[in-house]
Amino acid sequence: MKFSGENLLHIINDILDFTKIETGKMELEDFPFNLKTLANDIINSLQVNVKKKGNHLNLLFDSAIPVQLSGDKNRLYQILMNFLGNAIKFTDNGLVELKIGLIKQNETSAVIKFEIKDTGIGIPKDKQKYIFETFTQAKTDISRKYGGTGLGLAITKKLLNMYNAEILVDSVEGLGTTFSFEITFKKTAEKSVAQGLASEMSVFQGKKILVVDDNEINILIAKRILSKWGLDIDSAINGYEAIDKIMSEHYNLIFMDIKMPGIDGFETTGIIRDISGDYYKDLPIIALTASTLKNDHFKFMECGMNGHVLKPFNPEEIRKLLSGFLSGEEQ
Repeated sequence: MKFSGENLLHIINDILDFTKIETGKMELEDFPFNLKTLANDIINSLQVNVKKKGNHLNLLFDSAIPVQLSGDKNRLYQILMNFLGNAIKFTDNGLVELKIGLIKQNETSAVIKFEIKDTGIGIPKDKQKYIFETFTQAKTDISRKYGGTGLGLAITKKLLNMYNAEILVDSVEGLGTTFSFEITFKKTAEKSVAQGLASEMSVFQGKKILVVDDNEINILIAKRILSKWGLDIDSAINGYEAIDKIMSEHYNLIFMDIKMPGIDGFETTGIIRDISGDYYKDLPIIALTASTLKNDHFKFMECGMNGHVLKPFNPEEIRKLLSGFLSGEEQ
């Protein structure tokens, strides 16, 4: 059941991403990030899957790459995870390698080359031009043996097109595959970024957040994201429990799921707002929702919510929102 659920979730996420790109509703964000930290996080997160297949996963990182770059870290993460996930999936008792190098730089930008290399099953020459097409895999038995929808590389190619980056494929059937591409990132002043983030993180220290969601996985993800920023995180699995906790403890902000059994997020928020006292009237309540329907936006306002965050969670979006509310900029 766990495997089937995760597989279904991957398929749904792939289709949603593909639809966003096809309809022009996906845009690249531009935030400062540390590429080495991102690469290390990716490598560490994949170690369990690597060991299951008897593989070794290595990172080769060029020390000449600027510490701080600016770009869409989340989409880059998705691109690298797709390539590395495939490399691990199609390699047994072999080597998977992520190589990141600096090609050139000037005062404002840096061109970074990414190479994902494996010693796996390889791709036949006559199939290499088809692997980036939707719902297509190199061989007819790939899905049966290894799983997958044939959407991963199609999405990855479209994401790289948004970066104006071209994917190069070098593969020999039975010996392995290397995917490579280059992306131009803006350079960011390291000192100002560090100071800005330090100042922002200081606003989060000692603040208490309540996450209300009947899905334990969503609560776990939210806790992992928010706890890294020094926030004190509490949770409730339904509206009744949330009301009890809010009446007995002091919170600085509430993340409220909309669809819950019993009373939903709209009703829960309305009940909280009807309790006498400034605390219950002014407490920021942010909706957690997978919906972007205009009708729901009106409901957020009518029941007394202060904003909304789309699921799946975007850490940068949540960080910016929290920074505004917890620093007193949003009311």
